[in-house]
Amino acid sequence: MILSTRLSLWLSIKAPWLLRVLLAIVTNRVRRNHDLFFWKSLPEVDRTVLSSPISADAWIESVLEAFHSGTLGPVWDARLLAKPWGFNPEEIHIPVQLWHGELDKNVPSIIARHLANKIPHCQAVFYSHEGHFSLWLNHIEEIMKTLVSQSDYLPLNA
Repeated sequence: MILSTRLSLWLSIKAPWLLRVLLAIVTNRVRRNHDLFFWKSLPEVDRTVLSSPISADAWIESVLEAFHSGTLGPVWDARLLAKPWGFNPEEIHIPVQLWHGELDKNVPSIIARHLANKIPHCQAVFYSHEGHFSLWLNHIEEIMKTLVSQSDYLPLNA
């Protein structure tokens, strides 16, 4: 897991105020320069995807929207990920689909594999040449077709 992700999760529990400050600095940098400086730590396949103007612009817009109302929400999200979830994955009894890139440095595949093995009805697909960002772009049609075909498992009033 890349250092910035590990640090964010740790700070969300130990010093959420400091994470809010750091995320505000990052957001301001992205807003001013439209610079996603963390690209250097990504695998080549993710850098390639994010280097296209359309993908880069979409990602920058996404980052800015996530922080539109400040840093409290994103820090709370990180905290929810870092703390115990309040249930065991073994207790999930509905079909679960999981797609993951083996080159993902934000969420290493060992974590995804561990989770997939814990969820009883998990159908996991791992792509050896995909990362965190490239996966959705390169496999969106396949993922959406699978989700639509499985939509009968979703409650209508969810």
